[in-house]
Amino acid sequence: MREKESKKMPKLIPKNKMITMMCSKCQKEQDKIGFFDSGGASMWDGHFYCRGCFNKVFNQLSEKKKGEFGFYEKTKTSKS
Repeated sequence: MREKESKKMPKLIPKNKMITMMCSKCQKEQDKIGFFDSGGASMWDGHFYCRGCFNKVFNQLSEKKKGEFGFYEKTKTSKS
């Protein structure tokens, strides 16, 4: 019985994992980043972007795809 007690498993030491907040387009570390997913409508789809790069990528989308985002407000233009 003593042999079983002496063969204890070593304690696992958890290692700290560092997560970087890197923009996928400008490759700079940022404080805040957002995930861009337009359903495959853009080659920049499925990555994390800083605010400036997110706006640039978003502005390249068509009006129909922009309308699918909850924060986008369509502007009404009239030909009067």
